[in-house]
Amino acid sequence: MVIGLPVPLLKDELQVKAVLEGLKEYKDVYQFFFNGDEYNLLIQRLWVLAQPVGSHADWLLDNELHLRKGGCQAEMGAFDLEMNTLDSYVIRDGKVDPCFVGGCVL
Repeated sequence: MVIGLPVPLLKDELQVKAVLEGLKEYKDVYQFFFNGDEYNLLIQRLWVLAQPVGSHADWLLDNELHLRKGGCQAEMGAFDLEMNTLDSYVIRDGKVDPCFVGGCVL
């Protein structure tokens, strides 16, 4: 499961430690029914990212959490519209390029 956390939270070492510890409880098997069919969902890994990087993870990973072919070497521009902010950045070789990081409050 990919989890996006606010950047200010990730900068607060004490607070993020408590949040990450709490997130471990989500590792489990979940059973649910939809349209009369039974499904089981196993969450065995958590991938915590800064919220703005979530759009990159959505692009990079398929529904089975496999990496997009060539995705780690690709250059990708992202515009991530949040509740009241717009974040923009470029990822090259799997890393955020600091030259192309921007954003604004809406």
